[in-house]
Amino acid sequence: MDARGVVLMTDHSSTEGSRATLSTAVKMLTGQPPVLIDALHFLPGGGGRANVADGALQLEVPGKDLVVVPTVLLIYEIPPAKRRGFEAFQRLARRYGAISLGTDADAWRTATEKDLMVEQFVLDDIPHMETISLSRPSQELAVAAFDRLGQDVWARPAVGMGGNDVFHITTHAQLRDATRHYASSESDWLMARDATNFTPAGHGNARHRSRRHTAARAWSWCRAHRWARRSGVSIAHPRAGMTLSQIYSGSRNSAVKWAPEEFPSSLLGARRRPYRRLLAAG
Repeated sequence: MDARGVVLMTDHSSTEGSRATLSTAVKMLTGQPPVLIDALHFLPGGGGRANVADGALQLEVPGKDLVVVPTVLLIYEIPPAKRRGFEAFQRLARRYGAISLGTDADAWRTATEKDLMVEQFVLDDIPHMETISLSRPSQELAVAAFDRLGQDVWARPAVGMGGNDVFHITTHAQLRDATRHYASSESDWLMARDATNFTPAGHGNARHRSRRHTAARAWSWCRAHRWARRSGVSIAHPRAGMTLSQIYSGSRNSAVKWAPEEFPSSLLGARRRPYRRLLAAG
């Protein structure tokens, strides 16, 4: 079957459940349901083919009698563990001019792998809690990181959706358990200083709410800023003349106040990197 239209490509083995919602949204907006393609066909060994036909991206799914020219390509619901294998298709679709927000493989990798995400936050002056990345650390190295971050930290895998793999650690015994857990799954992981976002009763405080709002604005502006630099376009922020660290540390915004101990001084103007990568010896 030859077709032309909006293509929704997701991993059909995923249990996230976004495919049905996105399909409904496409039908509501365009009047036609999208062409559904399982992303597994375009992972290594999947057999799917991407080529150019009449100057446009064309996707072929062998065994499904499907050849489609996407007018728009929506890519979603690719599990984090499979995204590295999906990058070859993303780069090919980008090279062939697909109209899509899902073909920037480098951006996906940064969003997927939290150690890279933290590095990008530092480069873009986005405030965040001091974070240490760990790869198969010895217990001594894990303790050194734990002590450096004040012995009140959150640990999470570098890749994944969290859940049972996220730990709030305040004791050395909890640290040993977490270190063994990540070692048993051969996972790289991150340790971040606790942000004291919540009261002892479990309620989010005002500082937490204002920081979430400000961080969201920071991320949106920094993405636009990087796009403008790559594209040679000049854009101005409403508070022109301020550095990003000034804008997003709230230095001229009375509605946003950061506690002095909340962020490393390097995020408020100095150029030292608060992010540290520690690798186990050998």
